[in-house]
Amino acid sequence: MCIRDRHTAQLSSSSFYTYGALPADYPHYVTRHADQVVWRSILQGRMFYTIAPRQMGKTSLMKRVATQLEQQGWCCPFIDLATLRNLDRARWFRAVAESIAQACQLSEIRSALNDQQDFRNFLLQEIGLARRSKPIRLILFFDEVEGLLDLPFSDDFLMTVRDMYQQRDSYAGQLLAGFAGACNPQTLVKNGAISPFNIAEEITLDDFNVRESQQLTSKLEFTSVMVHEDVHAHIYSWANGHPYLTQRICEQLEEAAITGSLSEITCEAVDRLINTRLLSQQSRDKNIKHIWHNVSRPAITSLRIWQKLQRGEIVSSRESGFGALHLAGV
Repeated sequence: MCIRDRHTAQLSSSSFYTYGALPADYPHYVTRHADQVVWRSILQGRMFYTIAPRQMGKTSLMKRVATQLEQQGWCCPFIDLATLRNLDRARWFRAVAESIAQACQLSEIRSALNDQQDFRNFLLQEIGLARRSKPIRLILFFDEVEGLLDLPFSDDFLMTVRDMYQQRDSYAGQLLAGFAGACNPQTLVKNGAISPFNIAEEITLDDFNVRESQQLTSKLEFTSVMVHEDVHAHIYSWANGHPYLTQRICEQLEEAAITGSLSEITCEAVDRLINTRLLSQQSRDKNIKHIWHNVSRPAITSLRIWQKLQRGEIVSSRESGFGALHLAGV
């Protein structure tokens, strides 16, 4: 094996992952308080939702929970609502139903699925929530809920999910739902009285704390170079516990160690790598570019807060415009 091939093989088995949601079997998954709250909600039979900026681990959290529930006999369809934009009502409900049918191993859909009433009947009759013999346990995971924005029938869909959950004692099966996204849930429902978010538990997905961050950065010691003890705290000071940024910094350090660019991992090496590979104009990280694009021209309501942040001032989450900046990733 040539040197290049050996390096490629080593990099493919990286301890760090920055290419979207973590695989369900990712061995270095960092469990946060949110994981415990989700499980508590499920055990209590409650719907839940988590709203957080991009790259905070929302999808990874839900997919990990779904995989564990499947091992316990639950049917766990995972529906990315962002992929269903620009579909008319009938095609939209059929696409959702097809994802559910596939997850629940239903080989054929007989329902017409023209609207939310057909969708309700599909869940009750074909998926089997109303079935007395071997009733199904179903939890619907809806990711990228911002895909519902500007959908003319979003209220019909969300009202149906809420109503079916509210009536769950009237049929033999079990029904739960989880939602995740990066938008204010109040913007998704025109009529707040029928919103499922009003009766679901909100899951706060925080950044890693110091201990959780070090749980991940300690995997740098799997490389063949020396890792200075103060590196872990230094990475935390840069990323402030942001899951993606912590992964990204570690991934770049690991790659540099494997390819021989680093003979040891020091705080100075961390600074140099971040400035040249993640922050420089020429090679700025794609997610940092996304955040920079969002804040380069903030809305009028967010501009004052953004200016205060740039001056290093403390701002309150109660201030108008704070939510928009938060969900933008600031």
